[in-house]
Amino acid sequence: MVKRSAVQGFGDVQVFFRAAWAVWTGYPLYEVADHHGWTYHYPPTFALLMGPFANPLDGVAQPAWALSFPASVAVWYLISAAMMFAAVSMWARALE
Repeated sequence: MVKRSAVQGFGDVQVFFRAAWAVWTGYPLYEVADHHGWTYHYPPTFALLMGPFANPLDGVAQPAWALSFPASVAVWYLISAAMMFAAVSMWARALE
């Protein structure tokens, strides 16, 4: 999954990463699109928190403070897996 997202460009994480880039650089948040043409439709607070994962538009330099795209995808999926494990664990404890 990480390879398909980071190397081949599949998935929708690029929408979130481009929104993070937009909110931190002043680009119009709801006008930035990924390579599919998909745009961001969520609250700006989420994009603000995604700052370390910022991924610029093609032809624009990567911010020095942001992770590279493959590293961002790997960290994003690790965080997602950890949160899913925590949620299942909490649910299982609640059912005991």
